[in-house]
Amino acid sequence: MTRNRYDLVPYFSHPFQKTHPEHLFTLARLFGVAAPDFNQARVLELGCAGGGNIIPMAVNLPRGRFVGVDLSKKQLQWGWDLVTQLELDNIRLEHMSIGDIEPDFGQFDYIICHGVYSWVPPDIQDKILSVCRRHLSTSGIAYISYNCLPGWNFIKSIRDMMLYHVAAFEDPAEKAEQARSMLQFIINSQDRSDKAYTAYLKSEMAVLSRQRDSYLLHDHLEDINDPIYFHEFMARAAQHELDYLGDTDLFTMYPDNLEEEVAATIQKIPERIKAEQYMDFVRNRRFRSTLLCHRDTQINRKLEVSTIEQFFILTRAFPARDVVPADMEDGAPLNFTTGEATLTLRGRIPKTAMLILAQNCYQPMAYDELCDRIRTETGVRHGAYIREQLNDDLNLIRLLFAGLIRISSTAGPYTTAVAKKPEVTRLVRCQALQGEVVANQRHEPTVLNAAERILVRYLDGRHDLDRLTTRLEKHISSGDLKLELDGRELPASSDTSSHVSQLCKSMLKTLAEHALLI
Repeated sequence: MTRNRYDLVPYFSHPFQKTHPEHLFTLARLFGVAAPDFNQARVLELGCAGGGNIIPMAVNLPRGRFVGVDLSKKQLQWGWDLVTQLELDNIRLEHMSIGDIEPDFGQFDYIICHGVYSWVPPDIQDKILSVCRRHLSTSGIAYISYNCLPGWNFIKSIRDMMLYHVAAFEDPAEKAEQARSMLQFIINSQDRSDKAYTAYLKSEMAVLSRQRDSYLLHDHLEDINDPIYFHEFMARAAQHELDYLGDTDLFTMYPDNLEEEVAATIQKIPERIKAEQYMDFVRNRRFRSTLLCHRDTQINRKLEVSTIEQFFILTRAFPARDVVPADMEDGAPLNFTTGEATLTLRGRIPKTAMLILAQNCYQPMAYDELCDRIRTETGVRHGAYIREQLNDDLNLIRLLFAGLIRISSTAGPYTTAVAKKPEVTRLVRCQALQGEVVANQRHEPTVLNAAERILVRYLDGRHDLDRLTTRLEKHISSGDLKLELDGRELPASSDTSSHVSQLCKSMLKTLAEHALLI
């Protein structure tokens, strides 16, 4: 990673939910590690680019202290400007190489290094791990993501073909265009039979077509792109007295998500690193987000079903069809699906629990609150029986590792209800003026359409629906915004007020569902 390349084509910087201190804190708690309180944590990000990941953390965790390091001055200038605009005093962005971090740089509770490790030379890779060892607090957690093998073996051949083709081009935009053209040429050259090679090429083309040029240029066409096997990465980490805590995607750690015979074989492997390496072989895994801690950290791998009771729960599994009263009777099957995984339930309490979580899908629910809701909706008064049904029958811990539910340590700093005078963060209002991507309160990048970008400018807690409607009408009258109904543009006139009001209500509901309202 060189200064000139990233100054010439800055990397688009946005939040990564899996890197957030609250998420890292939650995963540490799950495995019995008493990680530092994320609300007032000291956080270091190595390779922070324009601050799109670390600045939203500083905004939403005002008691925390944040430091970002990057080599590209142009990228950092965006971050410096935003920090000044938001008047943040709990964050600093340093223009420096990771290799120049000295022993007196300070101690941090969470160290984040996303999208850097595979793209830097070996000495900087080693320095990243050295920084984690030297500067991570006693019970702190480090996050490092990297391209991994065997999944990157095939992608490497695609990268090599694109690099060969674009070697003669200097202009970055032309390089990106030519790289995509090269890949499309190879796809078109295949015959019409359904070959695995063609299918894989098309799959990669579909990924790249959704990405910005900066992603293609830096993730695929950089001079350095050094994928590594998981066991090799952990061997390097061990040299720095760092131990494996887990993966940010919990479902990848659980053999039972594989075919039964495969899972039974892997479960016989006593060493965790070896077991996970074999799962990478089976899945042909290409990317990892690994959590590290100090070697002497006590980690509890034998989780009890009751472990789930200390967390807030959120699901992305919805009923596969409209639910009727007969579906809720004991013994009647009811399917819940994420689109990738399906869960079939027959018990009344497990079905009620999943239905409640699905209805509350936009906001995590405390375990005790879930029990209270089940008690209200089913009339079952025995709390111990409800817990038994959730922990043993439904087995929420199993659903967590299967990827059907997620956990957190808070309900989130957002509301799914639209207040009389709705509000978004000042950060979102600033970001909406600069582009279409903003950071929501779940630390996720969220794309706003033109009308939503205008609306959020006025969501400062001082405008009710009538005033918001009036504001939007002025933008329609001036031509800044088009009002459409059933796909047709309506003329700007006084009789459009009701339509504007409905548009405003609809957008506020959407913003609430996307965790943007505070």
